[in-house]
Amino acid sequence: MKKYNNILSNYIDISKDIFCKKGIYYIFGDLGVGKTTLIKNFVPQASSPSYTHCNEYVYNNQRILHLDLYTGIYRELIYDNLDADFILVEWAQYLDKEFFQNFPGYNIYIDKDHIYFDSKSSDFVSKKN
Repeated sequence: MKKYNNILSNYIDISKDIFCKKGIYYIFGDLGVGKTTLIKNFVPQASSPSYTHCNEYVYNNQRILHLDLYTGIYRELIYDNLDADFILVEWAQYLDKEFFQNFPGYNIYIDKDHIYFDSKSSDFVSKKN
């Protein structure tokens, strides 16, 4: 697992290092730690999907789905868009264990001091077993 210092000036380099392979990225972290900001450094036109629950972007000829699960679980949005090049899921801790087993992906954990990235695609046991 890679560990980065959670410093805003590092976000461009961190996002280039983390988002280098297509797939599902599960992003874990509390309110205000930088989940959306990290994504904005990967996709410049990104905006918080807190109210829309899902934003879709095309960037560098890649289809990117950006979800926010804080206010609800929208599994069908993921199921219906598995053909996207990147699926970025904020507040992934609200998904259940079965979901992670069926759809393994890359895990990003963000706290106020650090960003942790598991570069191996794997399933994760969520807090909501």
